[in-house]
Amino acid sequence: MDQAYLECITMNLLSNVPLNCTCPDILSLKGGGNNRVFRVKVNGDSYLLKSYFCHPLDPRDRLETEFRFIDFACENGIQCVPKPIALDRKHQMALYQFVEGKQLTDSEITALKKILIGITVVGKDKEGIVSNFKNFDLERKVNLEPVSYKPLTLP
Repeated sequence: MDQAYLECITMNLLSNVPLNCTCPDILSLKGGGNNRVFRVKVNGDSYLLKSYFCHPLDPRDRLETEFRFIDFACENGIQCVPKPIALDRKHQMALYQFVEGKQLTDSEITALKKILIGITVVGKDKEGIVSNFKNFDLERKVNLEPVSYKPLTLP
């Protein structure tokens, strides 16, 4: 994506934010998986511009789903997510509050994936089931070590 294109979309997304700026500073960030992410600096404030991956054979609306979920979370007092600012359905981009952080290591990413798989499969981890997945192969979704855990009893 060229810089002028990103600047134009960013300024449109920022149109509801009271700014006195004609040219945002846009920096491409590493990561993002299928999506492209950019740090936008305007008058000392930082935003995250996210360009969502779309494929004609994939009917999922990733932009709408993520933006609405984060908006719902913010409106219900969850403060550990970035505030959604605006979205552009035509260009499949959204602007969020920028949250400072650090790049996760491969081992941190693997640990998070294990937790998410456990939550997806189990729904809860009251019994510590996720911690039993010591050597989980994320590609094949199989545990490479025997797992012993007590049966899960739901309330």
